Amino acid sequence: ATLVQRGYVTKSAGRRYALGPRILSFSAACLRQVDLPRRAEPFLERINAATGETVHLAVLQGEDLFTIAKKDARHAVRVDSGAVGKTDAVHATATGKAILAWLPEPQIRAILAHKGMTRFTANTITDCEGLLEHLRAVRREGYATDNEEFQPHVVCVGAAIRDHVGTVVGSLSVSAPTMRADAAHLDLMRCEIVNAANSLSSELGNSGTLDEKAVPASSVKQA
Repeated sequence: ATLVQRGYVTKSAGRRYALGPRILSFSAACLRQVDLPRRAEPFLERINAATGETVHLAVLQGEDLFTIAKKDARHAVRVDSGAVGKTDAVHATATGKAILAWLPEPQIRAILAHKGMTRFTANTITDCEGLLEHLRAVRREGYATDNEEFQPHVVCVGAAIRDHVGTVVGSLSVSAPTMRADAAHLDLMRCEIVNAANSLSSELGNSGTLDEKAVPASSVKQA
C-alpha cells in the first residue's frame, strides 16, 4: 500500500501489482551512473591529448563528490590528483564548484554545513557567503576554476555536464601545475573543457549551452 501511494507500484485487476511510473527515476539514475563514464571517455581522451594535462570526470552523490574517471597527464611533471573515489573538497575543486553552482542555494548551504569547508591551502574559500558569490560568477562565466584552492601549485578548470532536460549530471575538469599554466595554456584548458562539456551534453540530448538567466538553479539533479 505504501509503494502504491508513493507511485512505485500500481494495483491492477484483482490482487495483481505492476511497477509504477516513479520506478523510472531509479532506472534513469542507474543509467546515468553506468553510462556516463563510457560516454565521457572519448572527451577525456580529447582534452588530455589537446592539453597534455590530467582530466577528471566527477558526479555528486547525495552530499559527496566522487571522481569516477580520470586520465593522467602526458608530461613527466604532472598533477598528483589522487585516486578515483570520494573527495571532501566539493567547495575547493573545479569539478565540485561546476556542479554546486547550479544547485538551489538552500541545498548548497546544507551541503557545506554538513561537509564543512576545510582549508586545504591559503587560497581555499572557507566562508559560505564568499563561496556563494564565487558560484554566481561560475554561472555567469560557464566554467569553474580552482586557483590553487585544493592543492598548492595546481590550477584547474571545470564545466558542468547536462542531460536532455538540462539537468546537471556531472562535471569535467582539467588540472595543470602552475609552472605550465601561463595565460595561453589556461585559455586552451578553458576552451577544451567547455567545448567538451557542451559536446558531451549534446550527446546526452541537451539542446545547447546554458547561462545564468536561461536555467534555474533548481534544474540540478544529484546522481
